[in-house]
This record gives sequence, structure tokens and C-alpha cells, in this order.
Amino acid sequence: MNDEACGGVESSQPSRLQSPRRDFLFLHCQAGHEWVFEGGRSCNCGHTLGHCSLPVHRCAKCGDYDYGDNAEADEIMARCAEEDADNEESRHG
Repeated sequence: MNDEACGGVESSQPSRLQSPRRDFLFLHCQAGHEWVFEGGRSCNCGHTLGHCSLPVHRCAKCGDYDYGDNAEADEIMARCAEEDADNEESRHG
């Protein structure tokens, strides 16, 4: 999700693949990655219950990862921020 050859989408995170093979594989993704669910990573929102996990996807064509940089993760982080604001308000209000 960080190479113009992969659908023109740029990400703030560099790819973990760094090789000539990476460039060759990305050529297969010019129309976009073929994301498949790979697992999850911590949201790092600070909730003590640990119920916040962001989905991580891997491209089936080139092997690149989105590292939780996707629309579903954005929704989860927004929900966490909203919960934090509600909790903070209830502590002080």
C-alpha cells in the first residue's frame, strides 16, 4: 500500500519488503493489491481490556502487508477515541 505501482496508493509506512524481487512482485499489483486477512496488531489506544485489535492484511499477489493501515482499522481507532472521550467525560462530569 505504499508504491505507485500498487494502485497509486501511498502510505506513511514503508514496505517491509526491500529487494529487486519486491519491485518485480509489485508489477503484478498495478490495478491494486489483492488483500487477504492475515491477523491483527494492537490498536495501542491504551484500553486496559485489550479488546482493540486492528486487522492486518497481506497481498496474495506480491506479499506486501498493510500493517493495519486500512479502512476497518480507521473505524476501530475512531471508536476507541470516542470511547476514551466518553470515559473521560464520565470521570469529570
